[in-house]
Amino acid sequence: MVAADILDLRFQAQCEVDVYCVMPDHLNIVVTPGEDGKSSREYMRRLKARASHAVRADVGHKLWQPGWYDRLHRGRNGEDMESIAAYVLGNLVRKGLCRDPDDYPWSGVPEPVHGGR
Repeated sequence: MVAADILDLRFQAQCEVDVYCVMPDHLNIVVTPGEDGKSSREYMRRLKARASHAVRADVGHKLWQPGWYDRLHRGRNGEDMESIAAYVLGNLVRKGLCRDPDDYPWSGVPEPVHGGR
């Protein structure tokens, strides 16, 4: 449910998802505003609200722990984003969830949806 929401909200919030990984105990996601004036924080607010509602309805408990945090990454260098994506997706292998991140269904580096970058 969360992985589907991550991808669906890109259109509504006009933000790009650079890389994401939904793990059993946490979520890693890098979001970039797709247009001037759009907010990656607003994207995350919408994602948390939508995912929380769906999970509560489906399994009856809270999704987000009180200790969640986010970080603002200011780099725009393609190599920098590539290393961030490699780190995020590498968590899957380090945690033993798969041998190859391409085999894990709830992660990826989606194609840009708002005119590319």
